Amino acid sequence: MLEKILATLRKRQGEPLGKENNDTVNDTVNDTVNDTVNLIKANPKITLDELALKLGKSRRTVTRIIKRLQEESIIFRKGSDKTGYWEVKNDD
Repeated sequence: MLEKILATLRKRQGEPLGKENNDTVNDTVNDTVNDTVNLIKANPKITLDELALKLGKSRRTVTRIIKRLQEESIIFRKGSDKTGYWEVKNDD
C-alpha cells in the first residue's frame, strides 16, 4: 500500500517512476543531437544562436551538445570562431 502512495506522490511531483520515463528523455536528447548534426551538415557555417533558434533550445543547451559532439570526435571546428565552419566526421 505504501508503494502505491509513493508512486502516486512521485507522479504528482513529476519525478520519474521507472525506466519508461528515462527512455523518453534519452530519445528526446538523441533526437536533439541528431538534429544538431543534420543542421550542421546542411549549413557548416551555422552559429550557436541559429542552432538554438532552429532547435528550440537555449544557447547553453546547444553549447553542451556541441561540446559533447566534439569530445566524441563527431564534429570539428575548422578556422576561427568568427570566420570558421563546422565539419562533420564521415561514417564511410
